[in-house]
Amino acid sequence: MKNTVLAFFFLAFAFAMSTELTPSIAAAVPVMDSNGFPVTNGGIYQIFPAIKGNGGGIVTAALGNETCPVSVVQTPSNVNLGLSFYIRVNSRPLADYVYPTDSIDIVLIVQHLLSGWLSF
Repeated sequence: MKNTVLAFFFLAFAFAMSTELTPSIAAAVPVMDSNGFPVTNGGIYQIFPAIKGNGGGIVTAALGNETCPVSVVQTPSNVNLGLSFYIRVNSRPLADYVYPTDSIDIVLIVQHLLSGWLSF
């Protein structure tokens, strides 16, 4: 009897470990951009409100006593798309698309006005 109970718990544990407890990424739908296309890993995008008329894109600005524009704010103008952002999946760097369950990095791309170089 003792061996039967032990064998049952071993088989139950083995079955639990062999089944996937979380939804499969293959079955998930990738995150879509405002044009209905999947957000690509490593793609460059502008970030703005999903509902049109609620302001513009994301930009840097000097607020308060700041001498340089180091704050990140949303523009009030609907026509200003703001700065570009580089989006990459840090948990799956070779992935083609971004999924809702992915851990991502969003990196602001800043262009230096004098030399023209990009910094990430």
